[in-house]
Amino acid sequence: MGTSKDTAEEPHVTEPHQAEPKPPLKLLIWRTFGTALSVTFKHPGKLLLLGAISQAAMIAMFILFGWPLLLDVTNPVALFQDGQLNVNMNATPEISLPGSVSHLLSQFLTLISFAFAYSSISAAVHEAMEGGGQIDLRLSLQAGLRAVIPASLSLAILYLLYLMLSLVVFAVSYGLSVDISDKVLLNQLVSALATVSALILVYTGIVMVAGIPAISIERIGALSGLSRSMAITKGHRLRIFGILMVSYFTYFFLLAVFQVAALSLMRQMAAVETSLGQTVYWVLFPLFVVMASTFFLVLATMIYQNLVAVKEGSQQVEAVFD
Repeated sequence: MGTSKDTAEEPHVTEPHQAEPKPPLKLLIWRTFGTALSVTFKHPGKLLLLGAISQAAMIAMFILFGWPLLLDVTNPVALFQDGQLNVNMNATPEISLPGSVSHLLSQFLTLISFAFAYSSISAAVHEAMEGGGQIDLRLSLQAGLRAVIPASLSLAILYLLYLMLSLVVFAVSYGLSVDISDKVLLNQLVSALATVSALILVYTGIVMVAGIPAISIERIGALSGLSRSMAITKGHRLRIFGILMVSYFTYFFLLAVFQVAALSLMRQMAAVETSLGQTVYWVLFPLFVVMASTFFLVLATMIYQNLVAVKEGSQQVEAVFD
């Protein structure tokens, strides 16, 4: 007999299948809007109540001093003149230096109330996303009160940047007006300087958009909140710019529609009683502003929520992403 050979085959070892890495999550403009709208329409009453806080200081200062504050909100985007509708798309305030104690006081109170409202809405939206879709108004207000000081400090830092840029624009413009006699060239240089200043402010706003939500939700300080916002917005700032631009143009479109409808209603009311038309307008306009500001704060908080999910690879809000 011949020698026997071990014909047993070695067991085949299969390497474990490695799943292909998922593509990086991205902040999507339209789905971010969709999620913000969904949260807003599910909790309109509570969110509008929180959003109204952001207008409290402006309304109080209007009553005390009798002039619009922070933004020239009484400058209408649309006007009826001589039977024709004229739309003013440049109804935005220019950079200017505050020059009175009442103005500074109004800025301070507006900053505090805005920080309170933003912090409260951020906590409410986070609770709706993480806590089963419900909002506890008392807990949201407590979170806003707890975060109001660091949130106000973070806004104050951005406001100081605004003042510094305003001072630079003012000083350089004054120096150019002394040295340059050509008014056309002078206007071009001043416009270019103001544009650069505005771009710096816009970029800063994009970088810091998640600062107050981070302060309110993560319970961190002002500088830590701004640092956190810088970290999570990195790599997504162009998309954030797109979201803000879409919201900006949508706001002015809706504002134009509102102005047309409100002014038409005022004309009908004024035919009966002159003061009645003005009263109707000043009831409807604050409501429109509160609705718009509330949605903007919800949208900004949703940007924070989604950026955190992107950075941490969370699947909790996977439906918002590709």
